[in-house]
Amino acid sequence: MGRRAARRLKSAALAATLLASLGCGYRVVELRPPPGVRRVAVRSFAPGPATPRLGGLVAQAIALELTAGGRVALAVPAAADAVVTGEIRALDARAESIATRPEGARAALARMEIVVVGSLTSADGRVLRRAGPFRLGVLRPVAASADPDLLLEDRALRALAADAARRIVRALFR
Repeated sequence: MGRRAARRLKSAALAATLLASLGCGYRVVELRPPPGVRRVAVRSFAPGPATPRLGGLVAQAIALELTAGGRVALAVPAAADAVVTGEIRALDARAESIATRPEGARAALARMEIVVVGSLTSADGRVLRRAGPFRLGVLRPVAASADPDLLLEDRALRALAADAARRIVRALFR
C-alpha cells in the first residue's frame, strides 16, 4: 500500500469515527468559566438525608465532566481559583411496579430520585454561579424479593451522579 492510499485510509477511518461518535448522542460541552477562573477544585457534595457515598460519586462525576470539557484544570482547594460545591437535598428510592406470576412476584422496577444543587465559589468566598435545583431520577430492575436497602445499588447511584454532574457543569460553566 502506497503512502497516498494509507493517508486516504486514515482519513476515511477518522471520518467514520467522527460520524459514529456524533450519532451516539453524547457530546462534550464547551466550558465557559467565569473570567479569571482557570483552576477548579471539586468538593464532595453534602449528602443531606441521602446515602453518604452519593456525595462523593457526584463530585467524581463533576471532576470527569470538567476534565473532558477542557479550559479548566482540576486543583486542590488551596490552589484553585474557584471551588464547585453542592448538596443533595433529597433521595427517594421506592418500588415502582411489580410483575407477578401465578407462583408469586418475580421482578420489580425501582425508581430512585434525587434533588441536587451546586455552586461555583471564588477563592475569596464569593458565589460566582449557582446551579439547580435539579430533580433527577433513574428507573432500574431489581429482584422482587430484594431488601429495600439494595435499591441504593452502585450502578443506579453512578447513573444519578453522572446525570447530576452533566447538569451542574452545564449550568455553572455555560
